[in-house]
Amino acid sequence: MAGDINPTAGGQPTGFKLAYDESATLAYDKLSAVDVAEICRRSGATRVGESCLSLDYIGEAYQIDISRRVITGRSVLPEIHDQLVMLHYLTGNSPPSLQTEPITFKDLPEGLIYYPTYLKRCVQPLIERFGNNLDNFIKAGQKLKAVNIPRGDAGVHLQALPRIGINIVLWLGDDELPAEGTVYFSSDIKNYLPIEDIAVLCQSISLKIVAAAATNH
Repeated sequence: MAGDINPTAGGQPTGFKLAYDESATLAYDKLSAVDVAEICRRSGATRVGESCLSLDYIGEAYQIDISRRVITGRSVLPEIHDQLVMLHYLTGNSPPSLQTEPITFKDLPEGLIYYPTYLKRCVQPLIERFGNNLDNFIKAGQKLKAVNIPRGDAGVHLQALPRIGINIVLWLGDDELPAEGTVYFSSDIKNYLPIEDIAVLCQSISLKIVAAAATNH
């Protein structure tokens, strides 16, 4: 499963980097064969040029230049694994489901297989950082444009991508039970991303929320 990524080692491309470069090349090849207006229609991105579009990803707007095959951000450059999530999202061609329901990672195809690693990388950092400080969780989420939802002891809804919304819910711990957390998706998320990318997306969200909390006063 994709997760902690070390694209380079000693200045030389690693297997991870080579694999990601190959996947990115395939994605750009697919995007180059489709009209930008059609890509925007099915993904919710915004056209900003002949071969360029703007895509909101975890609270930040990124510009994707298909002809130059580069992704840039207004304030930060996206990590290589986040770039691949965006590219795979844009290449998806599944129509939105008419009926959806909330699911968790375990409900995804092969979700049970990957769940222990997903829990460690995506959910546990949130529980450890915010399990006893839900106010900071809410404030950190708001920095990523998340909105409060009435779920658990504290919950936020974050629009990770234009067609992918994610709910993160935390429960306070006490003397008898530890703090808990759950991430909910719409059941049509599997129409847009494979499970590996969903895991990477969740880990990126977790890391960004924890980092946002570090700047809270």
